[in-house]
Amino acid sequence: MTQLDLRAVPPTPATRPPERPLHVARSRRAFWISLLAVIASVFALAIWVLSPRFELDTPSLVDDWASLSRSGDQVADLLRLRNPEESRFVPTLAIGSDVQWHTFDAPDGLTGPNAWNLLRVLALISGLTLLTAVALPYPRGTICNALLLATVAGIPAFAVVTVPKFARDMARFGPQEPLLIGALALGGALLVLAVRSLLTPGPLATRRVTALAVLGSAIWLFGASTRTRPSAPSRSSRRSPLRADTGSATGGSWARSARRSSARSAPWPSCRSCT
Repeated sequence: MTQLDLRAVPPTPATRPPERPLHVARSRRAFWISLLAVIASVFALAIWVLSPRFELDTPSLVDDWASLSRSGDQVADLLRLRNPEESRFVPTLAIGSDVQWHTFDAPDGLTGPNAWNLLRVLALISGLTLLTAVALPYPRGTICNALLLATVAGIPAFAVVTVPKFARDMARFGPQEPLLIGALALGGALLVLAVRSLLTPGPLATRRVTALAVLGSAIWLFGASTRTRPSAPSRSSRRSPLRADTGSATGGSWARSARRSSARSAPWPSCRSCT
């Protein structure tokens, strides 16, 4: 009777049905491939938006000449373990400016600075897209669902690229906000992926978790070190904007007085001496 009872018990399956895991794996693979395609599409759009910048062959007077003339001395101060500036400590800004303006054909040409600027824009687009992607649920349905989620993840980067004010900031080399936001978002997204891999049931992928954690932390710290503290506003910027339209008693408007003040305090040469 015992042998008959044991034989009557149906054997437990040793493996899970392969249909659902294989379907989910294909959906996730399609999601990541679609996400890369979305990043490439938005980046191509950004290149087209920034294409008028490529026609310039001389650095701009304010941002570019300041980085070109000061970055070398700032890096030298950092190597001597000294702070290059009095009111802030931004080593990434000094090192990045020195690399941008002293590699490839710079400072004689702008091919190198434009290439580094495109890399900064790519970091911004990748960071925003990947951070949005990790906030969305993993695709568990069809491949069309994965394509839809990847397209939704690219909407924030697409909106940033197509806003005219943001496009001007991306075309300029001086503003640090694109690199700041892009590096923080990209590094944070990689850290989230590392935590997800760590909490996933099953065998631990040690190399993947370590690589994501180290790379995410490095990128996040790089972005955090580009944060600058705004300087104190000048007297002309504290004046009421209503007086800018009517002009002062001497006949000069606020905008003209601000331009004259910035021109007098500029430490770099004038346009005539630069050319």
